[in-house]
Amino acid sequence: ALGNTGESNRTLRKDETAPTVTISTPAANAIFSEAFTFTATIADPGPGSSNVTGAHYQVTQGAYTSAWTPAAFSSGAGTSRTVSQTISESIWSSLEQGAFTLYVKGTDVLGNAGQTTRGLKKDTAGPTVTITGPAENSVHSTPPTLAATVDDSASGNSNVSTASYKVIQGVYDSGWQTASLSGSGASRTVSQAISSTIWNALVEGNITVQIQGVDAAGNTGTASRILKV
Repeated sequence: ALGNTGESNRTLRKDETAPTVTISTPAANAIFSEAFTFTATIADPGPGSSNVTGAHYQVTQGAYTSAWTPAAFSSGAGTSRTVSQTISESIWSSLEQGAFTLYVKGTDVLGNAGQTTRGLKKDTAGPTVTITGPAENSVHSTPPTLAATVDDSASGNSNVSTASYKVIQGVYDSGWQTASLSGSGASRTVSQAISSTIWNALVEGNITVQIQGVDAAGNTGTASRILKV
């Protein structure tokens, strides 16, 4: 034997690190009245730096846990990709009113998986409006002050954002007018005098006053009361 040798080499890479998942939208504690779209970035920059190949999402609420569901990539390639996905109607309809958690998971080509979460809220029900004054069928010679509570704590428990009122008499409809709100959070109080412009457009007889409240998800609730001019 002459002792001649030969060799070859190959560069390999070790990757035991999971990708990093970052939810871009929606914001934490966002409120939705219908199935929503989320966006997230899945990155696997290194030192393993493997290609991102899969994305899934899951929703939990109390005892309910959805199956991991595939999420669609909207842009990117290789070690950094972006997800944009609307949650399925079947998952959305399985949720009760109130808080829930969204999980987003990303996997690389080796099967390493990373995930993150975001707390969100479902609210598809309007607030309850309760008129506290004036009394039903009360008679007024000057513009009365309307009083009501707008409460969303028994439905989606979202913050009450706005309130309005209108007056109807026969074919006359004042249209919705801004009503003053006091307090904060999911239960607020209305105190609003009927404007002189509306009052002067009325004739003697019955009128219908409506008060409407709107929560942070855009859901509305309305109550009405008969008064007399």
